[in-house]
Amino acid sequence: MLPCKCLQRHTVDGTDVVFVCEICGMSFWSGHIEPEECLEERLREHRETARRFCNYCARCGKWHCDSCHDLDLMICAKCAAQTKARAGDESPRHSDKQ
Repeated sequence: MLPCKCLQRHTVDGTDVVFVCEICGMSFWSGHIEPEECLEERLREHRETARRFCNYCARCGKWHCDSCHDLDLMICAKCAAQTKARAGDESPRHSDKQ
């Protein structure tokens, strides 16, 4: 599974590797791969580097950057906001009737 959306931009002098947050669209330039280097091996290295900056939301399945991550719930901020809103709506209701 790839950390974040991976874009490969091919240039005359190699390939630039960019990872993109699926929530806000912020991109992270991971590096450059020279034409003579093994593309698959170097991509694997770049994926491992990207894992330090990308987080996976177990709720919606999107890879996202640290800015879009809720540390309290360990999911993306969008899903966290929905979860917190539901939790507020599901607070116990007390009846005055006995």
